[in-house]
This record gives sequence, C-alpha cells and structure tokens, in this order.
Amino acid sequence: MNKIVAHTPTLKRNFGILFLMLLLLTLGKISHAQQTIPPSTIQLQDTISFQDTTQGLLQKVLRPFKFRDNRNRNEKERVYNYMLDLIDKGELKIDSTTVKQIIVQLDSLDRQGKLNENDIQAIFKKADLNEQASKEARDSLKTVLSAVIQANDEQSTAEEQEFDDKIAKLLVPIKNWQNSPENQIYTDTTVSNDTTFYKEYELKLHKKIKTIGWHNAWMEQEFQRYSYQYLSVLNLYGYELSATGECARPDYLENFEKPQGVIEYAHASNCDVHLTVYSKLPGEISRFLRNEQAWKRLTTELDTLIKRYDLRGINLYLEDVSISDSEHFTAFMSQLTTHLRQNNDSFVVSLSIPSITDQASLDKVSAYNFNALNPYVDYYYVLTDRMLNGRIGISRALSPLFPSKKYGDRSIESTINSYQNSGLPSSKLIVTLSYLGIGWNVADFEGKLRNTNIQNLTYQTVVEKYLNTDRLGTSIIPGFDRQQVAAYLNVIGESPDRNLQIWYDNAQSLYEKYLWTLEQNLGGVAVRGLGYDDGRPELWDAMGAALVEIDTLLTHQKISIQDTLPDITWRQYLKIFREDFKWAVAVDLEYYQNLDDSTTCDCRFNPDSVAVYHDSLIVWHAWQPYSKSSDNHLSNKLKDSLVCNSMFVRWDFYAHIFRWCWIVAAGIIALFYFLSLYLERFKIGGKSALNAIKAIQVISFVFFILTISCWFYLSPTIDLIGASSEGSNIGLLFISLIFGAILGWLIHSWYKSGKSVPKNRP
Repeated sequence: MNKIVAHTPTLKRNFGILFLMLLLLTLGKISHAQQTIPPSTIQLQDTISFQDTTQGLLQKVLRPFKFRDNRNRNEKERVYNYMLDLIDKGELKIDSTTVKQIIVQLDSLDRQGKLNENDIQAIFKKADLNEQASKEARDSLKTVLSAVIQANDEQSTAEEQEFDDKIAKLLVPIKNWQNSPENQIYTDTTVSNDTTFYKEYELKLHKKIKTIGWHNAWMEQEFQRYSYQYLSVLNLYGYELSATGECARPDYLENFEKPQGVIEYAHASNCDVHLTVYSKLPGEISRFLRNEQAWKRLTTELDTLIKRYDLRGINLYLEDVSISDSEHFTAFMSQLTTHLRQNNDSFVVSLSIPSITDQASLDKVSAYNFNALNPYVDYYYVLTDRMLNGRIGISRALSPLFPSKKYGDRSIESTINSYQNSGLPSSKLIVTLSYLGIGWNVADFEGKLRNTNIQNLTYQTVVEKYLNTDRLGTSIIPGFDRQQVAAYLNVIGESPDRNLQIWYDNAQSLYEKYLWTLEQNLGGVAVRGLGYDDGRPELWDAMGAALVEIDTLLTHQKISIQDTLPDITWRQYLKIFREDFKWAVAVDLEYYQNLDDSTTCDCRFNPDSVAVYHDSLIVWHAWQPYSKSSDNHLSNKLKDSLVCNSMFVRWDFYAHIFRWCWIVAAGIIALFYFLSLYLERFKIGGKSALNAIKAIQVISFVFFILTISCWFYLSPTIDLIGASSEGSNIGLLFISLIFGAILGWLIHSWYKSGKSVPKNRP
C-alpha cells in the first residue's frame, strides 16, 4: 500500500483522494492522518506529547521508562520514530491492553535476567502478535523494546553499583573503628636528645553536624538495631500534651523506661536523649497556652522526667498554634526555657516549625514571633519530611529537595531559604527527613492521579514488598528523580486502575540531602521514623558516609628525662629571661621539623603542651639565644618543637609571676591611699610620715605599671601584644609605660596640690 501524505485541504483537492482516505479510515487501515516531518524538525520534550489514539498508545509504551538525562534524547527519538513509522505503515495492529501485557512481561523477565530470544518470542505468541503483525515487524519491535529496557536497566545497575562503591569506600575507616576496639587508642613516642616524649591519642566518631533520630513510642524491638553511634541525639516521641499540662499518653512514657529499653541503649552509646512534647489538637493547645497553672504542671512533670531519663533537652512540637495565642506562646517559651536552664545552662530547648508549602502553612508560621523566641530556642526542627498541601494534583515525593516547574515551588530548599530570609540563623535550622514513603494511585506514570487516595509505606515495606519481590502480573520499574532528589517505583498493575507510583527516600537521596545540609552550614538533620527501615543497613550507611568521620583526640602526654640535668644559676635564669623577652617581639614564630632541611611548622600556644612541660626542668634547658637574621630583620625560626613548647611554658611562667606582682602592687596602692586619708583626717603622724606614704604609693604605682605591662606582653593567652600576637608590638608596650608615667605624675601633682585633702571640720 502506498504511503499517503496529508496536506492542508484545498478546494482543488482531488475528490478521489478524499474518498480513498475516508474509506481507509473507516476500514481502520490508517490510525491518523500523517504529516511528513523532516527529522531535524522533531521537537522532543521530557514527556512526549501525543494527540490521538495511536500516539496515546505509544505514550503508554514509553511512559513507564524514565530515560537517563545523558542519553534520553537519542533513545526517545529512536524509539519514537521507529514505532510511529511501524504503526503508520499498518504493520503493527495492537491495542493498549496488548501493549501493556507485552511491557509487563518483558520488564519482568529483564529484571530476572531472563530476557532472551525464546522468552520474547513466547510473549509475542501469547499476545497473538503472529496474527497482528508481520514477522519483520515482530522482530523489529522485539529488538527495539528489549534494547530500551535492557539499556535503562544496565545503566541503572551501573549507577547503583558506582554509588554503593562510593559509600563503601567512605565507610572503610568507620567500619575499621567499629570492628577493632583495640585500634581506637594509639601512642606516639619521640626521642629528642636525652628526653622521651610520650603521647596517647584516642580515635572517636565525630558528627560533622548534629544528627537526630526520632524514636516513636509505639515501636517495639526495632530500637535494638539502631546505629546509635551515628546519632548525636535520640529524640523520644513523645509526651502528648493535654490542656492541663499532664501527659495524655502515660503508656508512651512507660515504653521508654522499660529495662533494657531504648533509653538504656542510647546512654550506653553516649547518645544524648531528648523528649518531644507534642500536641496535634488546636483546641487543647490554645487552652494550655492560656493557662499558666498548666505551664507549671508541665514544668514539674518535665523536672521529674529529666532526672528519671537523664534528659539533655526537649523539643516542643505544637502542630497548630493560633495567631491569637502568639504572645501566650512566647511567654510560655520564655518561662519554660528559663526554668529548665536554672540547673543546667547547656540544656537544649528546640522547637518544631512547619515547612512552607502553601498559604495555610504561612498562616501557621505567622504565629511564631521569631525575634522574641530566638533567645529561648537553641534549634528549630523544620518539618520538611512531609511537604504535602491541600492542592494535590500530581503524584510527587514527600520531601523534595529542589523546586521545579512540574512539581511546584514547595521544597526543602525553598522552605529553608524562607526561614533564613526571616532572620533565623542557619546554625539553628534542622532539616527533617523521614524513612516513610508514599504511594499514589495514578492514571499514567507522568503523575496524573486516578484519585487522591494515598498509601503510607515504610522503607522496609517498599523494599521487601515491591523492590525486591516479583509480584505476579505486575511489573515494577525503579527510577530516581533528579529534580526532587527522590527515588520512585512505577508499579504497572494487572489492570490500569491498579497502577501505582511510589515515592520514597533511599540511600542515594538521603546521602545527597545530607550533603546539601552540610553545604548550607545548617545546624543539623533529623530523621523521623527510625525503625521503619528495620533490618536494612543502607540508610544508616548513607548517614555514616555523609555525616560521620573519625577524629583524633590527644588524651595524654608525658615526658621522661633519662639523665639528670645540670643546675641553673640565677645569672643563667636572668639570661634566659632576657632572650625570651626578645623572642616575644618576633612575628609568626616557626620551628624546624628537621634540621637537615628547611621545612618549618607554626609555633603556637597549646594549653595541653604547657600542662605536659610545666613541671619539667627540660624547659629551662631547651632555650635558644635570640639573634637577627642574615638580612638584619627579626628572626622567627626556632630549632625544634621542644624549644617552641618550652618557650611558651616559660612565657606562661613569667606571666603568672607578673600577674601576682601587679595584683600585690594594686593592693599596696589602695592600702596606703586609705591609710594616708586616715592619718590626715585624724592628724596622726607628722609630715615625714605622710611623705613616706606618698613615696611608697608612687613607687608602687610605677611597679604596677611595669608588671601589668610585662604581664600583658608575655602572657601566651593574650593575643593583643607580645608573645601571642601575630606581629611585633613592642612599641605598644612602651606607649603604655609612657602613658602610665604621665598618668602617675598627674595624679601625684593633683594629690600634692591639696585638692584631695579633706577640708578641716569643726
């Protein structure tokens, strides 16, 4: 049959051609009037747009497959052009039901690794394609469809393996630490001359930001399998608040404090325990906030629970605070935080605040006066784990990271930006995620909903019931959405009304959201629904790889001197002091790592080193004469680390002596000042006695100026001038001395003039 090309109708169109077209349409030989389109003009969008029945058929074939960004253009164009041409030629006569059956069985075989010539041929035979299409058409269709499925599956598998390899590599030092307790402490011994330096280090897990896990009271034994070492805080959910301030669900609290329960597990792993006080009832919340007696009852209950559970913080989660109760809420937070911090300044008070998805959520946010609340709130838990609003028109993830045209502006990023723009410090914002997914009943796999019914699915359910299970009569196609940074499953059911699209966070999406939180310098991340992943380690691995690292802590140092050091004379002590005073002028001290080369390290004050060397005589032997460099500039190079640390110890020693000297001088000045007033007031003693007292005051004042200046200059803990400064400030020392001398002279002149002498009284 010749190919018929439809052009714009004109009155000059041959009547025979029109009659032939109508006849062919009636007989079903042509599905639609075609347009001849040069290949260069084909415009393919992310979702292919079809306009009629035949194109809708192609759409059903292609829609479940989310092509990878780096290859989707060529792949979609190839499949689109081929299948359009095949059906237009009339070589393939199939309906949507047959297409779906073929796709279901092809994909099922492909996921099981059974996609071969015989299997595909059996599928075509079952679909009766031997009668519906020529052999050439069947072979071509088989080749194209299997290539599409396999190419997507192979690329997906390769990307998943690459991600798994990256996580495994990042976890190597952490796993080694967990599996080898004997390697968590190591020592370093260095011998220099006759002295042995011994240092002991401890390797510890360090959380890059605060990591919080929400434990629900209704969970059973899942808490035994939490990775507490990855958590900074275990947040108990919780204390259900009643209008009177009492706990509406005391059975929840009983679950927490069971022997060998979740609290004991957390404390055994050095994980802080917090408690969430929550209410989801607006009426109860309002009555509570307007009742100060209820506030007192709550604080009394919390005092008891803090002692019983050894709580280190609380989280207040009142889901719907009315704008009319805003002032009451601020007053309550002020009173609560002040009370809780009376006995523990470090007690943490957090507040859960809504994500911003629509006007209703903005109304909720307006109830919080953040400027007034900031002094009383340490962290804000931003509830971005379930970002749905009332206008649900398309299936989507619960916790999208970025906004997009398709899924809307609601996202973690937009919510955090809104709160930052409102003046909340980034360091106080905690991003909340979840191990809970959502299932949508869809009309197609572009997200059009068949109805608004949803299924809440735990991560464990998603993996075990769908991802890792072959479901009879159902094809499951996984994917990952880069816009929302979320995983999805397209579940093609036995009938169109059973098509399901599941959105959830997997290891990859959580890992990327954790990294985003780090990059934004936020306060931390919280995960709701601990235990919803029970028995599966990959989500904990994602947290460990992104947010946990091994940190080295110096825990102990000591020095052992093999031989007896010679005694030092007072003349040598004075010489060492003179040289140390000169070194305090030097800029940016450094010491040589090895005398055989020119490699240097910064010489900085370290309190731990001072504590180690403080009682050792080695510090008075490890000194270096000061000398200018060859270009007549100030020298800043010390022989080795021993000389560096010893000099800081000596500077600290000098600073302590001078500090006590100026304190004593100040006391003498004050004492003799009041003594002179007393003698003059009661005319006791002669003029010579008063002159002697004044002379002592002047001498003490000069001594005070000298000693406090030396204390400032030599103290390694004061970085304004001298020993611990970044530059030479010897001039500032002399300026202070001159200023002190002038001030002393003025005070003395004023005192001598008699202005300070009390007038004679009758």
